[in-house]
Amino acid sequence: MKQLSRIFKIIGILMVGLLLLVGGVLYFLSDKLEAFAISEINKKLTVQVKVKSHNVTWFETFPNISIRFSGVEIPESTPLANKPFLEAQKVYLSFNIIDVLRGKYKISKISIADATARIYIKNDSTNNYSVFRKTGKNSSSSSLDLKKILLENSRVDFMDFSSSIHTDILADELEASGNFQEEKFVVTAAGNGKINRMKIGESDWLEEKYFDIEGGIDVNTSINSYTFDNTALKLGDASFIFAGNIQKPEKDWITNLTVEGKEADLSTLLAVLPGKYAGKVREYSSEGQFYFKGKIKGKASATLTPFIDFSFGIKNGTIKNSSFGGNLSQVNLTASLNNKNNIFSLSVDPFNVVLNKQRITGSLLLRDFNNLYIDAHIKGNPDLKDLEAFIGVEGLKLQGQSNIDLSFAGYVNDFKSTATLLNTRFSGSVSLINVKVERESNPFVFSGVNGAFNFNNLEISTPGLKGNIGSNA
Repeated sequence: MKQLSRIFKIIGILMVGLLLLVGGVLYFLSDKLEAFAISEINKKLTVQVKVKSHNVTWFETFPNISIRFSGVEIPESTPLANKPFLEAQKVYLSFNIIDVLRGKYKISKISIADATARIYIKNDSTNNYSVFRKTGKNSSSSSLDLKKILLENSRVDFMDFSSSIHTDILADELEASGNFQEEKFVVTAAGNGKINRMKIGESDWLEEKYFDIEGGIDVNTSINSYTFDNTALKLGDASFIFAGNIQKPEKDWITNLTVEGKEADLSTLLAVLPGKYAGKVREYSSEGQFYFKGKIKGKASATLTPFIDFSFGIKNGTIKNSSFGGNLSQVNLTASLNNKNNIFSLSVDPFNVVLNKQRITGSLLLRDFNNLYIDAHIKGNPDLKDLEAFIGVEGLKLQGQSNIDLSFAGYVNDFKSTATLLNTRFSGSVSLINVKVERESNPFVFSGVNGAFNFNNLEISTPGLKGNIGSNA
């Protein structure tokens, strides 16, 4: 017991000694450290920094000693936003305490908290963020290396006017390491936050997406080139591995990326689609063995969308529709998504699923979600109410049993009107058992329908077809 008490006593003496030592450093060297930090900042920046107050702190950045600057404003190198390039409530320049005791004043880390950074690029590639002086040949011994930056609760607003790209990101905690003053350097980044908005031209690609990132990026600022080396990115519940290059040699960004989904599901695919397209199928989710990979290649600007080519599939999975009480089970399918000729197409060929205990097989092509075209083949014995509810055909209600072996193609809008139904194609047969059909635009209800429809384009035969027509009132 005495030995334990002695150990605690020694630890206490050491702690008091450390506090006295640090207190002495803060008292005697604080003015020198502050003057040194301000001098180094002015050497590295081409603009005049505004600071409301500054002081030395140890407890906030333990175990490092830091200069805390409050109310920091760094102006733009070229006025584009007409606001400061950086506004921060707190900026910490951190020193290793051992180096300070040895008389070596070297800033090891910069932490920025509660800040807004505005990164703007004009049509002629003029930018507002060239606030750092060029690195000279003899600058390796500099005391401000700018090799590690930490962002906490800080917003980054990126705007490229020439490509009409706008990205608004909130970094909860994001740390980046790299020799940022060099023309070529490697950034190692790790952290998390939220993408408030990512817009290219008129398309919103990402909104309100929480993210985690970890990986390396090779940067060449002389040609605006950024190369990803298996960088891990998580968007919501969707995880990706990125590799490849993004660069901006002139007006447009040029992409050449590969992406692979890890621990993926249907939300993985939706996470990388523009909002206006993903919204069409956002109510669907999946479980099971889902695989996903693809590439993004080409120019990106207000008028140009890079070529996107994704392939994915599900093995022994389940697909659910949030507005439907049932689900598709035992799902096996192979699919692809691309935007050839700037028109998105989704191909599922083949698929093999069970809809409420009824097996359905076939293939499906969806093209141009703005004016949806469908080309499908379906074979199975689904309950029509289940089928209609899962697909979600607006204004149409179905009930009854069926035996389907049918191919059809056409624009969805053409299926909705008798006048344009001739523009569609049908082949195969549909047998109906006690079917009821209601359409919002039609005052009549078809009920007790039994028989068959045999299709050969516009030729339709109806052997044994009978039923009742009543009012929809």
